[in-house]
Amino acid sequence: MGVRKNAARLTPTERDNFLRALLTLKHTIANPGDPAAQQISVYDQFVALHLYTLSVNVPGGGAINMGHQNSGFGPWHRYYLLRFEQSLQAVDPTVTLPYWDWTDHAATENIIFQDNFMGPNGGAGGVGGGTVRSGYFAFDRPGSGTNPTPLPAWWPGGPAGLPGWRVKTQLQQGHGNTLRRSFDAFTALETKADVQTCLSRPNYENPNGFRPFLEGGGVFQMHNGMHSWVGGNMGDPNSSPNDPIFFMHHCNIDRLWAMWQIDGHQGNAFYPAAGRPEGHNLNDPMWPWVGGLGGYSSNNAQTNIVLPDFTAESIRHPADVLDHRALGVAHDTEVILGIALDQTGSMNGMTPDPMTGMAPNITKWEAAKRGVAALLHDCETAYAAAEAYVVGGVETFRSAGGGNTFTQIFPGANFGVIKNGGAISQSNFETNIAAQSPAGGTPLAGALTDTDINLVRAPFVNLPAGEQRYLSILTDGMATAPPPLSSLGTPAFPDTVIFAMGFGIGGGWDGVDYATIADMATKGKTAPLGVSQVYHGENAGAIDKFYTNSIAASLGYTPSVDPVFDLYPGEHVHFRFDVTSAEDAYMITAQGFDFLDGNWDYCLMAPSGMHCADTRMEGNMGVPAGSGHSHGSPTETLAPFLVTMKQHQGRCTIFLNRNGADTHDWVGRWHFMAYYKADPAEPLMVMPSLSDFVLPAGAPPVRGALYSRFSQKPTERLPVRAIAGRPAHQLATGLNGISTNSPEPPCAVSINIFKRTSRRASLTATAKAPFAGEDIILTLQLSDASGGRQDVHTLVARLVAPNHALGNAVADLKTVPVKARRQFINRENTEDPFDLLQYLAEYERLKPGAFAIRDEEIEFKQKDDSTWIARIKRNAFPGVYRIALYVEGIYYSKGEKPENDRKKGKEGGRHSHRCCELGPQRFTESLHTEIALGIKPDEKQSRAELHWTDPDKFVVSATLIDAGGNIALPTAGHVPVVRVGGKAIHAKTLSSLTAEYLMEVTLIGKNIEIAPGGQTVKSGDVVVEAVDGERVPIKQNTNLSVGVEISGNKLKVDIPELIGDRETRKVFPAGTQEAMKIAMENRQSFASTQEAKDSGFQL
Repeated sequence: MGVRKNAARLTPTERDNFLRALLTLKHTIANPGDPAAQQISVYDQFVALHLYTLSVNVPGGGAINMGHQNSGFGPWHRYYLLRFEQSLQAVDPTVTLPYWDWTDHAATENIIFQDNFMGPNGGAGGVGGGTVRSGYFAFDRPGSGTNPTPLPAWWPGGPAGLPGWRVKTQLQQGHGNTLRRSFDAFTALETKADVQTCLSRPNYENPNGFRPFLEGGGVFQMHNGMHSWVGGNMGDPNSSPNDPIFFMHHCNIDRLWAMWQIDGHQGNAFYPAAGRPEGHNLNDPMWPWVGGLGGYSSNNAQTNIVLPDFTAESIRHPADVLDHRALGVAHDTEVILGIALDQTGSMNGMTPDPMTGMAPNITKWEAAKRGVAALLHDCETAYAAAEAYVVGGVETFRSAGGGNTFTQIFPGANFGVIKNGGAISQSNFETNIAAQSPAGGTPLAGALTDTDINLVRAPFVNLPAGEQRYLSILTDGMATAPPPLSSLGTPAFPDTVIFAMGFGIGGGWDGVDYATIADMATKGKTAPLGVSQVYHGENAGAIDKFYTNSIAASLGYTPSVDPVFDLYPGEHVHFRFDVTSAEDAYMITAQGFDFLDGNWDYCLMAPSGMHCADTRMEGNMGVPAGSGHSHGSPTETLAPFLVTMKQHQGRCTIFLNRNGADTHDWVGRWHFMAYYKADPAEPLMVMPSLSDFVLPAGAPPVRGALYSRFSQKPTERLPVRAIAGRPAHQLATGLNGISTNSPEPPCAVSINIFKRTSRRASLTATAKAPFAGEDIILTLQLSDASGGRQDVHTLVARLVAPNHALGNAVADLKTVPVKARRQFINRENTEDPFDLLQYLAEYERLKPGAFAIRDEEIEFKQKDDSTWIARIKRNAFPGVYRIALYVEGIYYSKGEKPENDRKKGKEGGRHSHRCCELGPQRFTESLHTEIALGIKPDEKQSRAELHWTDPDKFVVSATLIDAGGNIALPTAGHVPVVRVGGKAIHAKTLSSLTAEYLMEVTLIGKNIEIAPGGQTVKSGDVVVEAVDGERVPIKQNTNLSVGVEISGNKLKVDIPELIGDRETRKVFPAGTQEAMKIAMENRQSFASTQEAKDSGFQL
């Protein structure tokens, strides 16, 4: 059936498809063969069923309310909703029933109860209550009678179709033939605090019962209270389904029951087996789905109302509907996430770009483990906040012993709801992962497949089918173990959104293959526009962004701002972010990169100056500054907001919910502070500048050393703000210089702020082809699902990208000669023998400035009211191009008018008073995107040569070079194919200390003699073995025809006649024993003796 979504988060297409299906049910006669007086629409049959079930005579006597005021409330409405949803899907199979989250007051007002969705309040202009007069549920169809709403193209039956929303006479129950509503104040809607209380109840029935609280508990009485809040038809149980909001309301009720169930309350043990009225016990039949059983009737039966005939169907009991997923139902707050973590040998390598404060330097494996722990911490906080329940698990992957190994980190359980104290938790992960150590190769296709089977699809036995689920995979390398990624279809996992990160240096035997990382994401479902699925980075901060962004996107949050700051002891950064009436919740994370709780404090402050969350207070929660009052719970209602905060290992995660707060309290400039080793007596506040918000996530240092930072002592590693040098441009200033005399080193902190909002901002980067030399097109799009307007006042953007090619540094044999490179070989690590990071650090030490960074402003041009475009040119070098954008402006909710319009005396509409009361609503966004450009080999620039190393062995060396002269580093994931006479033959891949692919081929035969020039086999019966087992003959005295193919790039292999030895400076004919003895890394090829002499070699 798919996933039931928050109605406020539907796309316009999803919304319209739902409305069309719903209105079609009202327009479709269920029994066209009956007399006209008895004909009834499919929709009205559902209205009648609910009316009838309020008073059912059961066998043995007695009138029972089958669906309310007792245990059957949950199961009866669940099955009723299911049948209604199935009717919708008979019209449109893509439709699922959305839920109305009444705790989101702004969305309720500005999205749901609008003319283009569920319609307004009753009364003229949607004010005062009474008959609904506009929208799709008014008495007259849109565009007719007194209904001013335009008729949509999808209206059932068109202009001559459904005449409007008319209540059937027998079902009016005193409310008349029009839909009637009488809204209470929007501030009287339910709150998140009551939802948390409800979900915390341990039992289905009293004592401490979940069902009684859900049906009528809390400050606003949950289910019952929201019926009363809408009023009119909804306020009367005899008539409530005549208002279509009924079904979205009950969908939300069923969602909360589903969340409570998956949190350890599943199955028959959590539902009363006996002691309840007839129809409410576990195995009682639920009328009207009682099959052919007799003895049932309704006291509310109406004349000429024909109900569906269920006599031929199976009897339904509460026990049959306790498992909502088995019925085909899931909700977007039941998030399923499988986490795949690279445990291969290359993860033993060190993190290329260590953050300040990380002492000692850590391996990529350690950085990745900390990233997963942080993600689990965020999931635990989401659980405590009742934002969503994340069902997840973690497995590692590697190849060893001739096969692939996938290790479940939570053995036994494998997966479950991620929560503090549960089987799947951060603490259990940290305990269990300690027993694992990296080794072996990288089976990426196998990892995707195994994780999807065992962690993504295994929960709830993959029910319902087609549910969107999530997979997060982090790897530092390429696919070096079978099966290949190409063996998977695109998409191979059509219902799984895959987030993929390449962690490490781009290219090289132990580096990241950008194309492979992007390819992994395409094996799953494409995420919505603006959601990043592919990440690259070389530091722990990039891992933090990857995991935090992945879980935020899974929970329905979008990025707001996400800066990284370097703070010295005693300093605290104080920065601001703007909240509008379009937002209803925030997710905030902050990670100190020394991972020590004792060194960090965090504070979140509302516009009024109230401290909503402050770790400096005992119990982790605070109230107005200076009160000294503390709270012991991680979740508090702090007049009037709801704040959930957890801190562990220097990480603080906060969920901030509006909780029904008044607009005057919610809208405005909020403040977040991060304190590093704070001294209350001497606070040192650091104010960030605009440039801090346009430093792209995961970007390398824009000043100072790049790779040689790794070789510096952690205590001497300086942040960019402390490095001398003029900024590259006005957006590159960053935090001001140091303002403390502390002898202690600084530490980095990464802050991420996400929002749940009707406003949408997406920044995307595309290129015609993913190669250096191509232009990059950036697109910024702004929109608001609630119909609001965003006037942009400030838009600045920044590019940070490589101004170098790593392959050229490795191909440079002068700066670090081949003999000196042997110190970077780790012969104990067969998977990653050459330490590329150590080499690059030494190269940069010897050649300062070798790894220059391109840091420049980007100019956007406005295309239309909601779209801005930029083109980045001169992208000469391969690598990751990172872009950050900051946009600021004024937000006007629907009906509000810009200031200049109001000055002209123009009316703003039914909500215009809110603008005038609040003044302009400032909005700010800090968006990031990235795109990786690789090397497209050029046939004229690239070179491939054959070198004899023995009479029965030759080595093919290949160097891939693009048209701009960029040299590609050899990658373990791209296995070259050597061809002789057009046939692919067996070749052994050799490790290289230069920027070459080396493939060794063995000849089969006796008495093999090579011609001195190396062009032919002079004597001997010689063959080579093909990949398919065929033996390919090599003819004597006939020039060899050899080619090589690397990742689709085909090169003709040249056979040089002369080979020089770089150490002795002597040259020999290529086919002689002297030439064969020269080490590959010391060889230099020549086409003529004159060329050799000109290069300083002698024969």
